[in-house]
Amino acid sequence: MMSIMKLLLLSQQATIASDSGNFMLDWLGAPMFSWQFWMLITVVLLIGEVFTLGFLLGALMPGSILAAVVAAMGFGMNAQLAAFSVGVILSLLFLRPFFLRRMSDDSDVSNVEAIVGSPAKVLSAIVDGETGYVRVGSEEWRARSIADHEAGDLVEVTGVEGNTLLVK
Repeated sequence: MMSIMKLLLLSQQATIASDSGNFMLDWLGAPMFSWQFWMLITVVLLIGEVFTLGFLLGALMPGSILAAVVAAMGFGMNAQLAAFSVGVILSLLFLRPFFLRRMSDDSDVSNVEAIVGSPAKVLSAIVDGETGYVRVGSEEWRARSIADHEAGDLVEVTGVEGNTLLVK
């Protein structure tokens, strides 16, 4: 991480003037305090996170915020980079897995998966190995079963294959 930040500074032709730990950046002709630099990095990461998935850029933001706080307290560049590194490592270890679990929470079934386990009424006879029709709620579905079912029987949906329900 430290090499990326140094590369960023070098690629922008930045000059650093330090006095008492709070350095000034002369970045593209505009003076900027170190805490402002870290907040700019935070905003850039936030905008990047909006356009990407996976909370990777978002996991870098706590490090840049922590570095901005350290910079505002007057500590030097080494302390700021250390704070950035610690914030990123802690965020990747704890925050990113938490948010990834929240994003991939599969507890709520929807669409066709929600039909599994529902009762269905047989509309046309289902003969072993052939397709018949059932009504689930207000919808009619093609259905297949390993047992024979007559019209009017109540069955349970056990699975879905394409647009055909498996019933028993």
